[in-house]
Amino acid sequence: MFHKFKNRLKMKGNLIAETALRIGGTRSIEPVGTDLPVVKDSYGRPYIPGSSFRGVLRSRIEQFIRGILSSKSGACIAINQNECCIDVKRINEIKKEFEDDEKELTKQIIKETCMVCQLFGSPWLASRI
Repeated sequence: MFHKFKNRLKMKGNLIAETALRIGGTRSIEPVGTDLPVVKDSYGRPYIPGSSFRGVLRSRIEQFIRGILSSKSGACIAINQNECCIDVKRINEIKKEFEDDEKELTKQIIKETCMVCQLFGSPWLASRI
């Protein structure tokens, strides 16, 4: 079902930090470097990784969907594997039920997964973003 890369959306724009913003990097190796360095590109300029944008976007979309649908089917609270739309016990049941048919296994997992996890991924599904 998702074996081909069909579309790509490229976003471009300018960001204005209205409040404090810090995306931390690894510890500095400089003798007088800071203990809380900022992520920088190869030119030494600060940047925000795509995964950080993705996390903020997922969080905001989850809030919107929960407000609109007010049900777990729209957006789960995926803090850990036990709070996802499908818990570990259920995923094992699905795997046993459809162990011989990979397409049906995928369809069933998607059917029981919330919209946000279908888009942004979960422990059982790859992200589309």
